[in-house]
Amino acid sequence: MCEALRMLMWDEIEEGRQEGRQEGRREDRREQARETAYELHDMGLSADKIARAVKVSLETVQEWFAERTAPTKSTPPL
Repeated sequence: MCEALRMLMWDEIEEGRQEGRQEGRREDRREQARETAYELHDMGLSADKIARAVKVSLETVQEWFAERTAPTKSTPPL
């Protein structure tokens, strides 16, 4: 019985690790898409073309650009 429980726990742990790796890869791809979107924007492409190029919604691209230009707490007042 202990061996069966140990195997079950091992399977659960391994499944969690795989899910974590997959999530990390998704986050990496999304961050790469964001960086590419910034570069394309700096080159003058429109937000709708950028969204198609990096395969995300137009709303996502617009949110990224809003976050990029939003002042942060560390930004000194003008």
